[in-house]
Amino acid sequence: MSRLLDPPLPPTPPLQEIPFYGWRYLRRRDADGRETLEEVPLTLEDVLYPQEGDEIPMRPQHQIECAYLANVLRARYADDPSVAVLSDCLIDWGVAEQRNHQPDVSVFRDVQTPPDPRQGTFHLATSGGRVVLVIEVVSPDSRDNDVVRKPEDYHRLDIPLYVLIDQQRERGPRQLHGYRWTPAGYEELPLDAGGRLFVEPVGLLLALEDGWIACYDAQSEVRIGDYQEITEALQEEKAARLVAEEQLRLEAATRLEAQRRADAEQARADANERRADAEHARAEANEQRLRELEAELRRLRGET
Repeated sequence: MSRLLDPPLPPTPPLQEIPFYGWRYLRRRDADGRETLEEVPLTLEDVLYPQEGDEIPMRPQHQIECAYLANVLRARYADDPSVAVLSDCLIDWGVAEQRNHQPDVSVFRDVQTPPDPRQGTFHLATSGGRVVLVIEVVSPDSRDNDVVRKPEDYHRLDIPLYVLIDQQRERGPRQLHGYRWTPAGYEELPLDAGGRLFVEPVGLLLALEDGWIACYDAQSEVRIGDYQEITEALQEEKAARLVAEEQLRLEAATRLEAQRRADAEQARADANERRADAEHARAEANEQRLRELEAELRRLRGET
């Protein structure tokens, strides 16, 4: 007696990739009271409101651009201790029911108590300062935080200018946006004819060049290089200076050698002239002695 075959099982649906945003370590106690550290994956909400010690990986371009922006801004205010420029630092806004953010780059003015570089959180309220600018470099996998959630929080915090370097998808094009605070919400600022954003509080023009952020001084419109570019420029300047110094040294040595040869030629000419004068003097002396001898001879002969 034959039996019916079991119906085929439906195909297993592919596992959905779970976004990985990073991790944090939590202390756990087991049933025996032993304490262990458990590595817990971060959620998108955790990335929006991180804690000290959270590990949130960044792509190299993200790291390079944040460092570039922060270094440019720090250099502009190196002589002003009332300005604080922070990158990848937790900000305690000092506002009730508002959790901490960790902006990619943030600028504060009128700071009376500067941030402690050994601490991972900057307490804005106790510093006496005020925020004037926040810049976020979008990572596509957490883009919703930067374009939806943070603008709501930043507007509620009265942050006057929010700059967003946006990217909707991996390897996709990037866009530059600037938002100015208004009572009704953030108002987008226009870009200039060259596609640059004027960031008035810090006197900079921001641009995207070949997909990378670039800073220009707003007055001179001179491009501000990053550390590597400045180092290379300094090395080129040093090399050019060394070449110029070597050229000057060679020119000085050539002039010195020419002068030495000219002096030697003049010395030989002077010596020859002195020898000629001596020969001439000896010849005149000989002629005079000969005339004297001839006169004496005539006298002895009785010649007149």
